[in-house]
Amino acid sequence: MILPAKHRLKIWKGATLHYKFTYADGNYQNGITKDLTGYKGRMIIKDEPDGNILITLNSSNNGVKINGPEGTIELFISSNPADNPNTSNINWKSAFYELLLDNGQQTEAVLYGQISVSSY
Repeated sequence: MILPAKHRLKIWKGATLHYKFTYADGNYQNGITKDLTGYKGRMIIKDEPDGNILITLNSSNNGVKINGPEGTIELFISSNPADNPNTSNINWKSAFYELLLDNGQQTEAVLYGQISVSSY
């Protein structure tokens, strides 16, 4: 079992969040990334670690995009106020998130941590 990585994220209110990383499953030192073909992603942002859900990003709303063969994961929140969710309407300063991947047989926790919001 691979433990999820802890990483702090930052959102700039009114700016698009676009964060891309490669999931290596512990083998990246050998140049091997994990093939994520068939996986769907879900990122849950909460006011407290076990609190109320503020935003949910997933593969269906294009908030979590996965390139399976490359092993890359992209997190995306639009800045356009007409989109849901968007960074323009965020009214909190700090929250907690967890990123989960699911291939239909198992769910893996990949990333978690605190997410802060700053204004220009």
